[in-house]
This record gives sequence, C-alpha cells and structure tokens, in this order.
Amino acid sequence: MSHTIRKTMMSGPANGFDIRFNGYLPSYPALGAKLMYEQYYGDNVALFNSDKLQSNPGAATVGVNYTPIPLVTMGIDYRHGTGNENDLLYSMQFRYQFDKPWSQQIEPQYVNELRTLSGSRYDLVQRNNNIILEYKKQDILSLNIPHDINGTEHSTPEDSIDR
Repeated sequence: MSHTIRKTMMSGPANGFDIRFNGYLPSYPALGAKLMYEQYYGDNVALFNSDKLQSNPGAATVGVNYTPIPLVTMGIDYRHGTGNENDLLYSMQFRYQFDKPWSQQIEPQYVNELRTLSGSRYDLVQRNNNIILEYKKQDILSLNIPHDINGTEHSTPEDSIDR
C-alpha cells in the first residue's frame, strides 16, 4: 500500500462473495481445471492493488492444475477483472497425508483416489484467503496555533486578537 493512501484513507474488509468450480478429467485425473467469479461492493475497493481503487469490482479466474503425484500440485491461474485489470498466478502446493504411507504419496497411480469424494473428505474449504480492502476518506482536522502568544497577567485571549 502506498504511503499517501495510509495517511488519508481508512481501510476495512470489503463486502463481497466468490463462487468456485473445480473439475478433473475422469480419464486423466492428474489434470484439473478451475473457474471462479468474485464480486465486491464499495466505492474504493482494492481488488488488484491499492494504487488502483475501483467501484464494485469483479473478476473471473480460469485456471489449470497438474498433479503428477498425490504429494505435489502445480497450477497456473489467469484472473481478468473490471477496468481491464488482470494478473497471472503460478502456484505449487504440497499435500502430505499423515494417514498414508510415503510410497502412496509419491506414486502417480494414487492421484485418482484424491479425486473421489472419500479421497477429498479432509480437504480444507477453498476460498480467497487474501482480504480485499475497501478504503474510505479519513476526515482530517488541522489546527493552526500561533507560535508565540503574548499577553499580560489576567488578560483574556479576546484582548490579544488583532481585528
């Protein structure tokens, strides 16, 4: 976040939602695909970065991933949003299963088991873990006080005001 935004704006989480669809090819379970749509509400929302604030921004994401062995998944996601903003995300995930022997976690034949309902029962809920912020203008109060105040004993400030 840039220094000027921090001084003049207040921030908080933006209201919004996201919808995700994940799928895999039954004939080739190592290859997966993802579709996602996210929408946020507010006048100054930083969906892509805090230097470009948008009003009610949304974005669609298309991604593919490859799981050669149950231990490792690699992916690439492309996100395109309102205002012609976009980004590209490369990811690598490691998934160690404590209830499975090491030999099953490094064998490609066990990837198919991950794609079943029973194989994914311990998966965490997938969501956007990056908090999208909405910024609001902060009211700034400034007060100018004269450097030197002159007066005599028992005088009031009105006595020393120049008119």
